[in-house]
Amino acid sequence: MKLCKTYNPIGIDQQDCIDTWLQRFEVLINKRRIEYVTICQYNIKIIGGDTMEVMYGAQIDSVNTQLLSSIDDSQTSFDVIDASVLPGTPTKLTIGYDKTITETILVTLITGNILTVQRGVEGIARIWDSGTNIARIFTAGDYNAMINNINEIADGGTIQFITTDKFTDINYVYFVGDVGSDWKVNRYDIDNVKTTSSGTIDKPTTLLDCQNLVYT
Repeated sequence: MKLCKTYNPIGIDQQDCIDTWLQRFEVLINKRRIEYVTICQYNIKIIGGDTMEVMYGAQIDSVNTQLLSSIDDSQTSFDVIDASVLPGTPTKLTIGYDKTITETILVTLITGNILTVQRGVEGIARIWDSGTNIARIFTAGDYNAMINNINEIADGGTIQFITTDKFTDINYVYFVGDVGSDWKVNRYDIDNVKTTSSGTIDKPTTLLDCQNLVYT
């Protein structure tokens, strides 16, 4: 399965173009626009971004423990019989996973056998009896987060400059390409603002050519 898209920077606006500034990618990382970049010649692969969802680790065999006492629907701290069998925090646990109706919680802290949690992460916070099973189970939320993140990676994709020339200076990056029988230059600044220049003759072939054009 190939999880990537190929973009042509010339033509329709592509936000990814500005993210490919080789001199600027560390600034973009600091802005949390992207999380990981690999650069190979003119191929830039962008993984991650602002809309990636947190994915929590799984646990082999989903080892369970039980609630030590009954809990109401508002408690955010309670005891289990043996917290040592649970995965480390943060993690998601499902209360009553062997019942028709369940509640998945987010565990933020484990102190001894005491869990500090966020209730109703999936399902509605409920009253539970002592002895109710609780374990790390693969949930609908886990699946949805995985699908979302796969789609995000696909949308980040691999940007390939095949027939496009790229030039950079201190202030701008220039993409030069063909649009039918004409040429077009997309110029981007560090704030993602794009201006363009186009023509039919004397296609720019150098950085100086791009700098001397009139952009609108």
